[in-house]
Amino acid sequence: VPLPTSNNDPKGAQPAPSEDQMQVDHELLSATRCRVHLTVPAADVDAAFHTVIANFAQRAQIKGFRPGKAPPQLVERMFLQDIRGRVLDQLLRTHVPKAVAQVEVRQISAPEVDRMSDLRKAEALQVSVQFEIQPKLALSGYRGAALSAMAVTAGEADVEAELERLRQERAELVPVDGVAQEGDTVEVSYSVRPVDSDEVQEEASQKSTSFDANGLGEAAFLALQEKQIGEEVDTTFALPGAPDQMLHVKATLHGISRREVPALDDELAVDLGHADLATARANIGDQLGKRAMAVTNELREAAAIAHLLANNDVPVPASLVAREVEGQIEALRRQFGQMGAGMDQFFQSYRGVLAQETRRSLQKSLALQAIVEGEAIQVDAETVAASIEGRIERNPKHAREIRRNMGTPESQREALHIAKLEAARALLVQVAEWTTSETLTLAGYEAWQRSQRERADADADDAAQTADAPAAAHVHGPDCDHDHDHDHGHESKPATKAKAAPAKETAKETTKKKPA
Repeated sequence: VPLPTSNNDPKGAQPAPSEDQMQVDHELLSATRCRVHLTVPAADVDAAFHTVIANFAQRAQIKGFRPGKAPPQLVERMFLQDIRGRVLDQLLRTHVPKAVAQVEVRQISAPEVDRMSDLRKAEALQVSVQFEIQPKLALSGYRGAALSAMAVTAGEADVEAELERLRQERAELVPVDGVAQEGDTVEVSYSVRPVDSDEVQEEASQKSTSFDANGLGEAAFLALQEKQIGEEVDTTFALPGAPDQMLHVKATLHGISRREVPALDDELAVDLGHADLATARANIGDQLGKRAMAVTNELREAAAIAHLLANNDVPVPASLVAREVEGQIEALRRQFGQMGAGMDQFFQSYRGVLAQETRRSLQKSLALQAIVEGEAIQVDAETVAASIEGRIERNPKHAREIRRNMGTPESQREALHIAKLEAARALLVQVAEWTTSETLTLAGYEAWQRSQRERADADADDAAQTADAPAAAHVHGPDCDHDHDHDHGHESKPATKAKAAPAKETAKETTKKKPA
């Protein structure tokens, strides 16, 4: 049972434990679970009884005695069970944290009492508690590992594709004369009704829309083909798909705007912030080269981490997985709360999928933390600042929020932690021996990504149909293959020669728990 965390008797003085007399021992039940044995000295037990009885005597309403004047023995006899519960609460809350602090482990979950002797005056109290711990990992096999990963480069075609994208971004709508072309933006008025009815099916006045069947409706779109601005249409015809239904259409084209894309020339280059078109090509080539290098490095990081997990056992505390899963489920509940109780079944079916992915994510996080500690990785303030700027560059929409949060001590500690994990990733790449499995341009890599996503979606749909449950998308954990800010526009990683092995469940309960 979870230990008490609140003081139920705020007025009572807390007896100071005799730390020099409290005996503490521990045993590792598994890589992720620890049991601590402690002996609370008899003097501390007596002191707790004395304090609690005195507090009860001050508040007890006992016939024949004024408040605080009843004999302690009478108070104890009348309120024995409540007093014993309060004494046990104080002793556990005071001594267990101090005992756990003496053990050189990293506590993950709250201690739970699983063994305890009877509580008696003038006798020491024997207590055993269990809790989950961060595993101590001794990772190996990553230095000099022979690994292979895809390489991504930026070619001339990528530069031209980026220039074309920038051209299209700067396209403007300009008024034109003549007849409208499909895809133009038009301003129109029209009405459509069956010839044998006065009821209007469709109508609009001074409507601005795309000149196609989706924007105008099929009847108005066909009626305005090859019509000039200001020309009034009053016609009757049947739609190709309904030859038996004649429609009466009135329509007027008030204006036409067409998308105009700037020419690929020096003027565009200056607009983009470059001296001329040649300089623009060179600068864009440098930018794309850095992007390709970053993607290549991410692919190597993913391969190195997969190899690390495949060759080392990294157990994950169950309580850590449960805490992360519940946090993400709660966030989903807030996001989709307006959809009602019908989402409960989805959350229940989704929980298992989320737990599997969270466990894999936590495995990576624990392994990287072990690298940080095993390699004694330290980072300076300049490296931390560069890490923060890198997160901002990858997530410009959150730049203000990231910078604002950096003012808190907690965020500064988190930034230091992230910078160390990034250094651990970089070290795994540096100490491995690399060969290139395949070289792709940025365009080729994006096409490969699309095919991977389509395949993953198809597999997820098949699995969902088989299990009669909703298909699950990727959910970010504390340390995915790509961190939450580390995007670069890709969502999946290529297969590598090394594949991660599933974590082994090593935590076992050795004693049946009983309440304190």
